[in-house]
Amino acid sequence: MLRPEIALDPCDIYLAAGNQEDEILHGCQRYWIAEAIRYTHREAVEELFTDCSPTSTSQMRSQVVLTDWPDLPLVEGLPPRKTPHYSLGPILENEGTISGTYSVIDVIFTEQLGYNRTADFDGRLHLVYGDQKTVSLIRTVQKERQDATLLYDKYNWLLAVPGLFHWRTNYIDMIYDTYSGSEHAAVESTLYHNMNYLGCVQGNKSPFHHKEEVATRAFDARATALFYRLLPPSVHAAQPTQVDNYIRKLTRTTFLAKVEEIRQYIFRAAEQSPHESEPYLPILISYLI
Repeated sequence: MLRPEIALDPCDIYLAAGNQEDEILHGCQRYWIAEAIRYTHREAVEELFTDCSPTSTSQMRSQVVLTDWPDLPLVEGLPPRKTPHYSLGPILENEGTISGTYSVIDVIFTEQLGYNRTADFDGRLHLVYGDQKTVSLIRTVQKERQDATLLYDKYNWLLAVPGLFHWRTNYIDMIYDTYSGSEHAAVESTLYHNMNYLGCVQGNKSPFHHKEEVATRAFDARATALFYRLLPPSVHAAQPTQVDNYIRKLTRTTFLAKVEEIRQYIFRAAEQSPHESEPYLPILISYLI
């Protein structure tokens, strides 16, 4: 059951497995840096990491299988299996109000899913996904019924979780609010300029997919620029063909070593924190964007 009265200790967050500086984090960093270089020099990189040569360009783009490529780390992978799915019928309630939220919960769990109020809610936690307002309304319902006698009426068998898309939306908005490059931004960056340069502006508020595209392409550009800094003097970054030929002549081990060198340069403490004794060093996202 959910125990909202038990507060989390800061160490519960700081020492959580997903927040550790470990090989899983390093693997994610290597993957995105390598993908950034691959985005700019796709044919050369894929040729380097492909064992057999494709018969055509279209085959290379659609069926390429990379060998020794730094994949995203796998964490607690679940075996593939068929999961049951139940489609709910129409619910004629105003789910935007507290009273409507009570009714929606009752209709879903006791009427449409047919759970028993006295037997099916002991020792089981039900995850409910929605937007921020849905989560807020469910938490309000739980707070109002925390002194109820019956287990079902307490509603602490519900755990309201913001949907992944809503997490992504709020996160990208936070990045733009902090690093937009406007006069109100906390950190200087070229993100706002990049958004206008790429034409990803729509009215007063750009949609999520535009913002995500700009931030992703900005990361790719900066990570690739760091790769260009490792080129020998005979290879000019302004000549894509020269860079492609240079990549083709590398070994996979050498290429991955350069990716690791970029990772260590970007994610060192000096690049992520300002220092009083040194000129201001932008923190990570500002550096990449």
